[in-house]
Amino acid sequence: FRQLLTNDCIMVPGCFNGLIARLAAQHGFRAIYVSGGALTASSGVPDIGLRTLSEFCSVIKDVSTFSNLPVIADADTGFGRVKCVPGPSATSFTREPQDFTYRTKFSPSVGHLNGKELIPTQQM
Repeated sequence: FRQLLTNDCIMVPGCFNGLIARLAAQHGFRAIYVSGGALTASSGVPDIGLRTLSEFCSVIKDVSTFSNLPVIADADTGFGRVKCVPGPSATSFTREPQDFTYRTKFSPSVGHLNGKELIPTQQM
C-alpha cells in the first residue's frame, strides 16, 4: 500500500467476491476493498451483522487470491472482540489483507441513515 500512497487519491472499488475483484484488477484498479455492505447485499440480507466471521474470511481469501491486489477488509465491529478479527493466526489467507476498517457504530452504521448508536470505547 505504501507504494500506492504516492498519489493524492486512490480509487479502491468495493468487491464482494472473487469475480468482481478479478474484474476490478483487469480494469486497472490497484487495490480492492472488501465491502461489508456489498457482501451482505450480495446474499440478499440487510447489513445488520447477519454474516459470520468465517463468511467474511472466505470472501477476503477469494478476493485476495483472484485479484492479486492489496486488500483492505471491512471487519465490521470486530465480530464481538478483537481476537475475532481476521489475521494470520485465525485464518489461512493466501495473502493477508493489508488493512482492516472497523465500524464505530451499531446498525444503522452508514452515514445516510438516522438513529446511529456508537460502539462503547471498551469494545474498540
